[in-house]
Amino acid sequence: MLLRHRHRHHLLSRPLRSFPLAALGCVAMSTSSSPSSSASTSAAADYHCRTKHSPTAGYARGPCRLDWANQPNPFVRFSPAPPLLLPNPPPLAPVPYPALFHSPPPPS
Repeated sequence: MLLRHRHRHHLLSRPLRSFPLAALGCVAMSTSSSPSSSASTSAAADYHCRTKHSPTAGYARGPCRLDWANQPNPFVRFSPAPPLLLPNPPPLAPVPYPALFHSPPPPS
């Protein structure tokens, strides 16, 4: 069960960082009586509130800059396997611009 605040219009008058987690509706009520479970739930809820997107606060905080040197590789390569070249046939015929607005050709 999520804790809810009755007067949401009052929430908008305070800066986001001064909100208690319960007022934001971010803290889940734990059914476990274990202190470690409660601490981990609280830590998870706190992290969620700090990193979520909000229509009023904008996007979640991210890194200050992009790490261009460590970009992910969009292609998966397996070093023991040779690369497999896929067929890439040329287009059949150029299509004139006005023909783009006509009905599609019948299936062949």
